[in-house]
Amino acid sequence: MFNKLGNTYSFLLTLILLTVSVSSCDNRRAGEIRAARNFAGSVVRNDIAARDSMIATAKLQAAFANDSIGGHLRQWFGTFCDSLGNRTNSDEWRLDADRDLRTALNGALIDTAEIEETGTVRVSNGLIFENPSSEPFFWMVRQRGKPWRVAFVTMGDTTMDFRQ
Repeated sequence: MFNKLGNTYSFLLTLILLTVSVSSCDNRRAGEIRAARNFAGSVVRNDIAARDSMIATAKLQAAFANDSIGGHLRQWFGTFCDSLGNRTNSDEWRLDADRDLRTALNGALIDTAEIEETGTVRVSNGLIFENPSSEPFFWMVRQRGKPWRVAFVTMGDTTMDFRQ
């Protein structure tokens, strides 16, 4: 009898741990994608305070400080989202949580807090972006005690040097 109870208990414990693990991944996915969408919406609205609070690197900060580049970025962002970051469906905002950007971001972040997680969020919509190399990639970072922030946004998946 104890053996059956023990097996049932082990099964239930395993099931609970798997549920918590999957829930944690979903929360991360939702948080990182939400941060990318909020950033995109703030760029389209030209909400400088909100946008700048979500920028993680001096390189991206400098891009928006340049009026010409900032204007082009606002126009480009307007092709894939509205002022709420909602133009595309959430299914079209995809997370690559396996991409480890820690080495690339080391020394390039405005804040010196320890990096906890990194990844990319890709906006994919065949109607807007016929060529995958033109899809927006949000390079994301979450530092200890901080929310998700945007390290950079590129057109297509590319190699990034965040320090230059």
